[in-house]
Amino acid sequence: METEGASTMRSRPSTGSTRRRRAVSSLSIRGRSGNGGDGEDFSESATEPGSSFESWSSSSSSSSLSSSSATSPKSDSDRTRLAAEAGPGDAVPCVSHGSVSVIGRRREMEDAVTLAPAFLSLGGPRYDFFGVFDGHGGASMETRSVVSEMEWREAMETCFLKVDEEVTARAITGSDSERMVGSTALVAVVGVACIMVANCGDSRAVLSRGGVPVPLSSDHKPGRPDERERVEAAGGRVFDWGGLRVCGVLATSRSIGDHYLKPYVIPDPEVTVTARTEADEFLILGSDGLWDVVPNELACAVARRSLASGRAPGAEAAAALLVKLAIFRGSADNVTAVVVELRRPRPTPRGGCS
Repeated sequence: METEGASTMRSRPSTGSTRRRRAVSSLSIRGRSGNGGDGEDFSESATEPGSSFESWSSSSSSSSLSSSSATSPKSDSDRTRLAAEAGPGDAVPCVSHGSVSVIGRRREMEDAVTLAPAFLSLGGPRYDFFGVFDGHGGASMETRSVVSEMEWREAMETCFLKVDEEVTARAITGSDSERMVGSTALVAVVGVACIMVANCGDSRAVLSRGGVPVPLSSDHKPGRPDERERVEAAGGRVFDWGGLRVCGVLATSRSIGDHYLKPYVIPDPEVTVTARTEADEFLILGSDGLWDVVPNELACAVARRSLASGRAPGAEAAAALLVKLAIFRGSADNVTAVVVELRRPRPTPRGGCS
């Protein structure tokens, strides 16, 4: 997240689980700092799944490469076995998932990821939780878990507002630096029948469905007409100081925290609930460092080809390729990508694409 005078945001990871049709909002901001990586060579083809991840990843260790992957399960036989052990009401929502975060060309690492497979699975269908958080403002932001037994949409909204209340309470009684702490938050809860996405800020979730990118969130940018109108109606202003910013400071119009910019910057998430179909392939969650330079169509095409190539681990390899592509295309921000594989792709035929 781009903000004037922003420094590192740190925090401890959080976890949570509860019963069916409850929701957990888990904000986890955990930074890793390192060199900016300006000397890295990203000249090889950034859209070729056969590109060497191993050499790039190892050479980028000083550039704060953080990755995580999991397979749910590792094979079709494992999936069948897990489904049989869990019973008919506990199907597996995703095949695998992986994430990669890099500091990129920034001096500080402010992106963070939360991956919580089967965070909700007691007595009913399993749900997986994925989150991307882009911090700004300096001081640490602790994690919080809030549980509400409501419908998904209302639960998501309640959780975001509850976390913001806690951050705001600390800012009111704390130092001036704590009033400048904030973070965007993008979370996705993936079930076997639907995908719930809540977004507050300028990270983005995109679903690939039958080869077509389907945005499941809308960026909260000060230049978005309805967002600009809301900011100005509240008494704020949007200035073009190296890009459109609320009060000339913040490059997103919604975030958790940022007490000094209230009521212009609000914590209210926009929530979407999308029914899954047989055509759903994978889900991409990314910070603005990815989406500022990689359009939805290209991101989905790159991830699809990487997954179809059969590289292991599949989802993490796809996430790494997306991050590498963003750096190659000139992203000046921290870059985070999470890829959630919803079904096994068909292998790409030898000799060309189908």
